[in-house]
Amino acid sequence: AEQIVVKYIAAGFLDHATGDWLILLAKQVYDVDAIEATRATCTCLLTNLGGGNYTFEPGDITAKTTTATYHNTTGGTLSGVGATLSLEFESDDVGSVGSADANTITLLDTSLPHITINNTTAALGLDKESDESLRMRCRAKLGMLSPNGPKDAYNYIATSTVSSVTRAKTVGDSSYGSVDVYVASAS
Repeated sequence: AEQIVVKYIAAGFLDHATGDWLILLAKQVYDVDAIEATRATCTCLLTNLGGGNYTFEPGDITAKTTTATYHNTTGGTLSGVGATLSLEFESDDVGSVGSADANTITLLDTSLPHITINNTTAALGLDKESDESLRMRCRAKLGMLSPNGPKDAYNYIATSTVSSVTRAKTVGDSSYGSVDVYVASAS
């Protein structure tokens, strides 16, 4: 019971709140939503090398790499020799474990004779935001209250509006009135 009381008290302080308590504090005090994990998504091209007509509904096709599996989220028809069909796929796992470079989803787990698959776009899944990253964005949010446009305001916007951006550095040049924002992802 004491541990719960300690976590409850710590929840009122940005530097000490963790997990769900930190998520609640971030939303209630700073109006900052924690970034949740996402499933990796990509576009895959199916090619019919042997003829025949195939109609697919979402969830009909399972494709894989050596480490992850994916299911189609869109459907369509693939008819005739040499025909191609682009479908959207989503990883079965949540987070970065479902990520894959372009041209690496080439194995079909569903039996489709004479059909090949290849992802034409990279699949990018994001992990749940870390406590430290959420704290950083909460502190940066305070910069938005300044009428002078401080660096923190730009950093907050950069790390909150583009889901793959995890770090930002802002460099201002007051002589020209310009601001450069450098962003980076986890990779």
